[in-house]
Amino acid sequence: QFAAENDFVKYQLAGTFTLLGCLISMWHLTSHLRHYYKPDVQRRIMAVLWMVPIYSITSWLSMVFPKFEPFFGAFRDCYEAYAIYTFIAMLIAIIEDGRGLSGMISLLAERVVEERDAVIEYERLVAERAQPSRFFLFNLLGSREPAMEE
Repeated sequence: QFAAENDFVKYQLAGTFTLLGCLISMWHLTSHLRHYYKPDVQRRIMAVLWMVPIYSITSWLSMVFPKFEPFFGAFRDCYEAYAIYTFIAMLIAIIEDGRGLSGMISLLAERVVEERDAVIEYERLVAERAQPSRFFLFNLLGSREPAMEE
């Protein structure tokens, strides 16, 4: 009798958290539907948000009906792969922001050039600041190193 009650508590607790996760996810889904301003990004966000109800319900059903766990697990794994694909597509949609693929590539190329220019400028500034310290170090130590030429 204790084992049966323990199993019931286990199922009830897991079901409670499954329901809680589904309600929170549904609240976020409806929030995105009410404020549907960026459809390219938001439809991917909503596809990722479906991961919580699908994963939690199939996990709970797998616990309640262990005989059918391989079927629930296969469905859960397929949707997980789809959610990962959708997440990457969402990141690309955020980066491109309506400019299209060629616009995104040109934006990334501009960023690379900006970063390269910043690194070159940083190296130039470091080289300018390193020169006087080397000059003073050699002169203070009385080294035979030639003085800095101008």
